[in-house]
Amino acid sequence: MKILAIEDNLILGKSYQQLFQIEGYPVTLANTLEAAKQLYEQEHFPIILSDVMFNSHWTVDQNIAYACEYWKYFKKHGSTVIVISGLGHIQQAVEAYGVHFIVKPMKSEDVLNIIRNQ
Repeated sequence: MKILAIEDNLILGKSYQQLFQIEGYPVTLANTLEAAKQLYEQEHFPIILSDVMFNSHWTVDQNIAYACEYWKYFKKHGSTVIVISGLGHIQQAVEAYGVHFIVKPMKSEDVLNIIRNQ
């Protein structure tokens, strides 16, 4: 099962890539939601890992609203979306869009359990 990880922090993105590839899941990285959508249009990814904060000049709510449009697109096309964020207080707002939410620092088993159940 292929994973598309959307993370603007390259170091964190690479750590996702290493972690999940060890478990047998190939990971493609995108550093923006726009780049992720372009990759997705070329190749279907059953699992999407997504950050929330993509624009430091926006409020958290603005970032969620922006990202939500992409999450809905991925879900509409049959993917499971897992949002990983250090902002635990936004869990309900994010989950209202029908996506999974995991608080950083994450436990790899939390993400793997979601992936294995898809």
